[in-house]
Amino acid sequence: MRRDALIFAIALVVAASLGCGKSSTPTVSGTARVLHGPSPAAPVAARALASASPSAAVASGHWLLSPDQGKINVTGLEFVKADGSREHLDIQNCLVAFSRDGAAMSSILDCPFEVPEGTYVDLAIQVDATTQVLIDDAVNGIFTDPASATGLSATRPAGGPGLVPFTPQTPGGAKSFTVQTGLSAPLVASKGSPVSLTIVADMIHTVFANASGGTLTFDTSLPAPGVALIAMTTPVSGGAGRVEYYSPSGTAGNHDTGLGSGNEAGSVRVFYDDAGVPRFVFNPTIGPSEAWAVDPAKTPQNGSHFRPGGYLGLDASGTLCWALPTDFDYTAYAHLCAMPVVQALGSTTTLHCQSTANAPPPQSGDTYASGCPAVTPDSTFALTLVAR
Repeated sequence: MRRDALIFAIALVVAASLGCGKSSTPTVSGTARVLHGPSPAAPVAARALASASPSAAVASGHWLLSPDQGKINVTGLEFVKADGSREHLDIQNCLVAFSRDGAAMSSILDCPFEVPEGTYVDLAIQVDATTQVLIDDAVNGIFTDPASATGLSATRPAGGPGLVPFTPQTPGGAKSFTVQTGLSAPLVASKGSPVSLTIVADMIHTVFANASGGTLTFDTSLPAPGVALIAMTTPVSGGAGRVEYYSPSGTAGNHDTGLGSGNEAGSVRVFYDDAGVPRFVFNPTIGPSEAWAVDPAKTPQNGSHFRPGGYLGLDASGTLCWALPTDFDYTAYAHLCAMPVVQALGSTTTLHCQSTANAPPPQSGDTYASGCPAVTPDSTFALTLVAR
């Protein structure tokens, strides 16, 4: 499972100019355009006033942290064809620095690359296992401190907090994470067919920490990066789209989930294209937690037992709904979920989820935009829209 966290977005705009590459296949020049994602309801500027006051005593428990600042190093991209073959591209000098108070979807950085011509059905994003994070939270008594052995302190450093490394465990001890994303439509890279895609990176509640007796340590036990990544296909009119984050805690800020608890179960992050169509949702649960706006029966596997699916759709009543599988072969399902969407930050809604081995196909088309199926919930979550 990937984690929730502070948001920013990467819009990949691939220009269809013929280039030279190491492969015998002609290449298309591209640029990874890094954008800051949606903003939370309470900006850091308002919280910064608390920095001059004595810090609160940090409560013992398991904390979900949303960094005030961060640095993420995107190191590569893998474009996947229908037969499972991959084109791996190394990206140089794509160290993304952001501030949580940045304007939603504002431009941060351009990272150039070249991709061989071809048709691709999927994209994997490679990111360095280590994320640099800065936390300055006098309200809860949590600070990053380069002089601390753990990188964290319950007392604000005299010179102010600094960036420190957060390095979760990786599969096989690798130095990077490769995040499979799942495109909602094939991406064509050719001289005569310019393409563009958007990659969204999310850092709200992606960093975990434990507090006990006033001592803070990062929780690096989960094999997931400190940033959640997802790709979407070509924007309709060249816009950046939007991202929404719904939280059961009612905050996008640092949050104590209690002793022995895990991630923010029930939270929902949904990514829309610039036409307002939902393309991807992340709803953490045990097992696959992602759904795309596609019918899995119409998407090829990429050779690694992964295919996008989930029927994600927003129907005419304003209800968002999706299906989560037991695995990414989509041979069986685990959950069917639905929630009314809201528009204003701070507004509330309720997520209803039903455990089921079957998901009904859409009434028409490839998604539940044609009408959400009936959900008989065995779990409900009261959610607040905390970032947009």
